[in-house]
Amino acid sequence: MIYQNIKFHNVVQLEKVEEFPGLRLQRFAPEVRNALGYEGDERGRPRTHSSVGCEIRFVTTAKTIRLSLSALYGEGDILVYKGNFFHSKHRIKEGQIKTLELDESPKLAKVKPEILKGHAFSTDVWRVFFCFGYCAVYHGIDTFGHMIRPPKEEELPKINILAYGSSITNGGSASIVSNTYIYQAARRLKADIMNLALGGACLCEKEVVDFIAERTDWDLLILELGVNMRNIGIPSKEFRKRVEYFLQALIKSHPKKPIILLTMFPNSGNYLIDENDPLAIRTKEYNTIIRNLHEEMNHDQLYLIEGDEILTDFSGLSCDLLHPFDFGYIEMGENLANKIVEKVEGV
Repeated sequence: MIYQNIKFHNVVQLEKVEEFPGLRLQRFAPEVRNALGYEGDERGRPRTHSSVGCEIRFVTTAKTIRLSLSALYGEGDILVYKGNFFHSKHRIKEGQIKTLELDESPKLAKVKPEILKGHAFSTDVWRVFFCFGYCAVYHGIDTFGHMIRPPKEEELPKINILAYGSSITNGGSASIVSNTYIYQAARRLKADIMNLALGGACLCEKEVVDFIAERTDWDLLILELGVNMRNIGIPSKEFRKRVEYFLQALIKSHPKKPIILLTMFPNSGNYLIDENDPLAIRTKEYNTIIRNLHEEMNHDQLYLIEGDEILTDFSGLSCDLLHPFDFGYIEMGENLANKIVEKVEGV
């Protein structure tokens, strides 16, 4: 989305709410946001308002930029990059407008230009990346009379990956979102990420499925499914029905695009002492359903990757034995990137 000569990445709506200042960065259309839930569990509706993975991107000749932002429904971090290069980290608190004063790094102009080239992003591109925990609100930018424009196609990655999943794909328990597995994989693949993960609320509702299937702005899709539906007790038969509809919709709409289908990453459900615990039973059943659906679809662009091939070190998890910490996420990102290169031609 382009607004005021700025590219809002991973944003489908800049929402203006009457009596509230600024524009809210929304990853999901309102008709999707307001339709989520399962049997009275509607946690997905407020969680769609998280701006995790959204970015403000622009190119300017200004040496100093002032960018005014705020947070709703929580607080969190903002990471600023020039292209691939980390620039600075900032914290915004709920309900307070914060103006970031960003200065061009003089060091970038002092090195040989060729050392800055060949990366996924051009160093001319400012990238303001929003982490999890809040809804980001845009209030304005001042380049002090200097030109500002959205990045050109050649200044951005050539591959666009869309990811849908749980809080694991959202970056839960990571010290910083850029350490999480989809961003680590994307960096190794020189790819861009559109993150549509919903922490605790990845339930594959028809509205979400149709929203993703109708999009044409991705080249490769990653699906991390199961753990949220397992945790709230969705029966295996219903899980199969939802995942089957998801895969059929994607294959019908995008028959030539690669889809990465993951079984659940190793977690406590795989190793419970009580093997008759419903969590243990659903873990096995869900993974079997994912494998069976992959086989039944018999589609040459649907690639199954086992979760235990991605997270191979169980100690990469945090103490909740579900969410990885940084060490686990980084290993997962490297392994996933390698698997994608191995399986998908042209990546």
